Amino acid sequence: ARALAGQLRPHTTVILESPVLPGTTEEFLCPLLEKGSGLRAGRDFHLAYSPSRVDPGNRDVTPANTPKVIGGLTPACTESAAAFYGRLTDKVVRARGLREAETVQLLETNYRHVNIALVNEMAVLCHDLGVDLWDVLRCAETKPYGFQAFRPGPGVGGHGHPQDLTGTAGRGLRMVELAQRVNSRMPRYVVQRAATLLNEHGKSARGARVLLLGVTYKPDLADLEGTPAEEIAVRLTGLGASVSYHDPHVPAWEVEGRPVPRADALYEAVADADLTILLQHHRTYDLQGLSVKAQLLLDTRGAAPTGAAHRL
Repeated sequence: ARALAGQLRPHTTVILESPVLPGTTEEFLCPLLEKGSGLRAGRDFHLAYSPSRVDPGNRDVTPANTPKVIGGLTPACTESAAAFYGRLTDKVVRARGLREAETVQLLETNYRHVNIALVNEMAVLCHDLGVDLWDVLRCAETKPYGFQAFRPGPGVGGHGHPQDLTGTAGRGLRMVELAQRVNSRMPRYVVQRAATLLNEHGKSARGARVLLLGVTYKPDLADLEGTPAEEIAVRLTGLGASVSYHDPHVPAWEVEGRPVPRADALYEAVADADLTILLQHHRTYDLQGLSVKAQLLLDTRGAAPTGAAHRL
């Protein structure tokens, strides 16, 4: 912001997209820009906020067809930002102001994490009860109103981290805090399930050959940001397992500064492993064929054919 302030000129439009707490643009960014430039926001230059809406790897959702929410310091600031984004997207949505636009980001990010946490807890509960969660989800998503299906998994990765208001005037979002705790324990739960599976088949985690399939945070991408695969690899190694991985998008992978062996011959590696854990379902994986080769397959994504693997 300080570097930008030195280059700021009259009639410039400044738009912040990074996830921030409500009030940040006006109370933190605005004074920095005004002090460094000698200009006045809302009079000499325009200042606005627009929550980032990017879904990497989604070919159906693009910047052009994704509505852009905009809130400005003044109505003129909003219109200036709207004119800019109107050239890039099909629809511009005007928020009442900066704080409303900032809070849109807060709500959208936390909505995802809270709902994933709910279905992750359901996964643990259903396993304990002997209930097929994936069949429950298949049936539940036929409801045409009041329900949106989320899928459980080994943890939550990506760039959109959950936000709460802890430390902001004593305000906190208790549901978000709880969701963070639920989601952050999923890698540990996956490792517990892996150790139990090995024990049930007469093997110990110590010395077991464990192959991780798909280590990125999202399918068909090379992005490792916040991937739960890292913690899972660390915990398995801590139990004495020999961990390797396969991912068509990740030619080399390090965990805690140490390289993890990569399996180049996928089917041979699956057949050789005492346990294979599907962490990310890349479209190139033939799970029917892999399940035939695997000695044990733990599917954390519910992607393998019914009965072909042990599901989360």
